[in-house]
Amino acid sequence: MKQKLIFFSMVIFFIVRPLVLVAGQQEAEDAYERGDYVTALREYLMLAQQGDVDAQFRVGYMYDFALGAPQNRNQAEYWYQLAALSGHIVAMNNLAYGWSEQGIRLDEAIQLMEQVLKAHPNEASFIDTMGWILYQQQKYEEAFTYTCKASLIEPGAIEVRRHLADIYQQFGLYDQAIMEWQSVLDLETNRDFLSDGTSEDYLQMQNIESWRVTIEKKIAEIRTLKSQSTPRTLDKEIVCLRPIS
Repeated sequence: MKQKLIFFSMVIFFIVRPLVLVAGQQEAEDAYERGDYVTALREYLMLAQQGDVDAQFRVGYMYDFALGAPQNRNQAEYWYQLAALSGHIVAMNNLAYGWSEQGIRLDEAIQLMEQVLKAHPNEASFIDTMGWILYQQQKYEEAFTYTCKASLIEPGAIEVRRHLADIYQQFGLYDQAIMEWQSVLDLETNRDFLSDGTSEDYLQMQNIESWRVTIEKKIAEIRTLKSQSTPRTLDKEIVCLRPIS
């Protein structure tokens, strides 16, 4: 009789637990959609702790972009890694990008992105991540190939345009770098032209006034570099033709 009761309890557990998870997921998604990020994070965190892979990614993302809690890169990395171990593609991308931003574990990041791009070769954010890792490895020509492709696919992605500006500057192509930084400012002003949700989340983390001042100072510094430099001769033409945003 005891064994039957245990079995019956196990059946109830396995029936009820998925229903609880589904209910929690719906509550988390509803809260996220209405902008109640504190509630969404709390609900996703409970799901993530129970092993829900998508919730693990979402908790990582919310810590990464300061949605519902102050930005915490350590927590973001922790939850991205858990989701990535289960093969969550976007978590793998975000984990690799986080490493590239810190300039750490770049070889591991490359390996992750090779898997990601094999599965999704035409996703702009993934292509851009590979480009930024290569940039951090100072492989600027390879980085340009990836970042240019990403900008052609998603011309309204702010971080892609920032990366392209930095690569142009490394080549001494100051006019192109200035143009890209100006495009970043224009995209912030005209947000209808933003082409990915991550750009909105990136911008909501910024103090926009100081963010714009920083970029304007960067543009001024590039103009100074241009005035003090002699034109460089490159081994090959560096051109990224794209639609005007």
